[in-house]
Amino acid sequence: MSFPHRIDENGANPLGRSYREEIHFTPVTPLVNSKPKSVSTGPITHIIMICLSYPGMFWNFDTSMTLNGPKRDLFLLLDHFKHGEPDNSIKFALFHDFDLLRPDSDGQLRHIRKTDTSKAAITNAIKNTMQSVAPGDKVLFYFGGHAIEKPDQAIVAGDGELISGSV
Repeated sequence: MSFPHRIDENGANPLGRSYREEIHFTPVTPLVNSKPKSVSTGPITHIIMICLSYPGMFWNFDTSMTLNGPKRDLFLLLDHFKHGEPDNSIKFALFHDFDLLRPDSDGQLRHIRKTDTSKAAITNAIKNTMQSVAPGDKVLFYFGGHAIEKPDQAIVAGDGELISGSV
């Protein structure tokens, strides 16, 4: 199994992992055992938003993992869901590995600093969010980043660790 690694400014892999085989991706990954489910309507009460660009990370076959789309996604989603506006009651759990300048409701640029995107931080936030929801709450989970299919489906956290299954 091939896992990503981060290269520091000296060209070294600070995670100290070895990598053996390549990962191959398909454009669309179906969900395991996915079946149509009815979705109830109503306002979203919680959002877990993970947008990863993987700066300075490479797959074991020396291909950059860097993505630009999640940066645009975060900006657009924060606008769409009115993040930071005074009358917004949505509880956000944001995970992104880049800084963002975004205008607030008064038009002033607001600096949103990158967050801890490690497996531990993301799984803790998912657990905490799911423990805090009440009947009737709506939770939106958004992930923009890399994922793998084999041996099990998983998303790649900002520290290169895989997140799969129940957290």
